[in-house]
Amino acid sequence: MSILGIRCSSKDFSYCIVNGKQDSATLADTGTISFPKGYTESETQKWLSQEIEGIIKKYNVHGIGIKGVEPMGMKGKAYGARMEKEGIFFLQAALCGVKYIKRKVKSTIAKDLGMKGKGKYLETKADFTKIVGYEKANKNTQESIQVAISMLN
Repeated sequence: MSILGIRCSSKDFSYCIVNGKQDSATLADTGTISFPKGYTESETQKWLSQEIEGIIKKYNVHGIGIKGVEPMGMKGKAYGARMEKEGIFFLQAALCGVKYIKRKVKSTIAKDLGMKGKGKYLETKADFTKIVGYEKANKNTQESIQVAISMLN
């Protein structure tokens, strides 16, 4: 099963492709793609839709996990922009036939990885050292990996 993990911001998105199972996941690809400058909002969303479609088709994605905004961050212009972009992921999933798509926050990710539902356990108890490339990844890419692995069975 191939899972696309996403961590979106108002300026870019980080993604990863993981395969396998939670206890034996492998990282197939990662990246951070900046949104184009000089585009209108509608042009940016069209561009993002095409990018996501390309990733879904290239890796034959079966599921998508989106790292959601934590409750304390749910305010302001940047939050609204991020939510608009995340909506494009849901739209493109539907258009490509991907039915397994979820938005998760840290506590949900921790719970799905077998820990108590507290986000702090992702930093204190979770072990991602088996994932080659995790340690070198930036924070947003690491969050995309965490959410993707939590989507695996």
